[in-house]
Amino acid sequence: MSTERQAILSVRDLKMHFQIRDEKAWPWTPMRALKAVDGISFDLYAGETLGVVGESGCGKSTLARAILNLHPATAGSIVWMGQEMAQWVYPYHFIDFETSGVALPFFAGMRPYEQIAFQFSHHVMHADGRVEHAGEFLMTEPVAFPNFEFARALKAQLENDQGTVFMWSHHENTILTKIVDQIAKAANRPPDGAELSEFMQSLVKRGNRAMYDLCTLSKEAYFHVSTKGSSSIKKVLPAVMATSPRLRKEYGQATYGAPSGIPSKNYSGYAWWQDDGKGKPKDPYSLLKSYGEDLLGETLLPSEDPDDLVVAEGGAATTAYARLQFETLNPATRAKINEALLRYCELDTLAMVMIVQGWRDLLEMPR
Repeated sequence: MSTERQAILSVRDLKMHFQIRDEKAWPWTPMRALKAVDGISFDLYAGETLGVVGESGCGKSTLARAILNLHPATAGSIVWMGQEMAQWVYPYHFIDFETSGVALPFFAGMRPYEQIAFQFSHHVMHADGRVEHAGEFLMTEPVAFPNFEFARALKAQLENDQGTVFMWSHHENTILTKIVDQIAKAANRPPDGAELSEFMQSLVKRGNRAMYDLCTLSKEAYFHVSTKGSSSIKKVLPAVMATSPRLRKEYGQATYGAPSGIPSKNYSGYAWWQDDGKGKPKDPYSLLKSYGEDLLGETLLPSEDPDDLVVAEGGAATTAYARLQFETLNPATRAKINEALLRYCELDTLAMVMIVQGWRDLLEMPR
């Protein structure tokens, strides 16, 4: 556990502007910006008290409301998390699952909408700041029930230390709990079923190594105007990238997957921080648009997100898995879909890595 002094609240370049029209102005007179708060930055540490002094109307109350997210900020960032992050244990493990649950089950004996866990990605962040794509699992062959092999592969990835395991939202909790139940009810219970169940139960809520939900932390402690109140990883990642000099430096060169860069299983010499022409980063998920087309088997328009198009089916990965089970596909097409699945899932865990790195950068915490 880190003994460094950590800020519990960090505010960077916070702005609150209101569009107003002078009382005696004509109705067609253009509105002007009232800059109630204009570029406030500070850190607050445990045991400290911060006093804000100024004349009436200078923006003190507006500043307080913005920090509490009672008013959406015009610009800047507010981060309540330094003390929370100091409790995490290295090495950090970032995991993301891809699953499918459909009305017509893929396998005999399964109920409608019962979950199939066919893929995961796993990134590791070490205490010295090193990051690596440490492992992945993908089983999409027709008639091959993946859940127990999935659990074995995940156990092999995580059982060698007691580092904090991170997820984004509670989906991973739900899936592991379901696999434990499937093991208990299996007609042919796997010989290592008890061991697998004990491992998975340690990771879920109230387990002795319960996974940490970064989505909850983002929802409660990270506020940025560009997320528009959303805690979706696809909204939070671009916001963090836009405000972190460290991320621009580390991911602005084609070093991800390069021999001397961050080890990757699906990318080679890739730059994730790509300028949009206005000094802001392109959305990393938009860079994988062609792979989204492979998942769905259709061409996407420039503004379309593959997950948004198939939200009713549970996302692009779910749709891709169904295609691999039911459609008559040639080997080249199957390989292309599997490649797209691997790349998308790897980005999901890398996104968590970059968000944590960006938050630490905002808090000016050590690696």
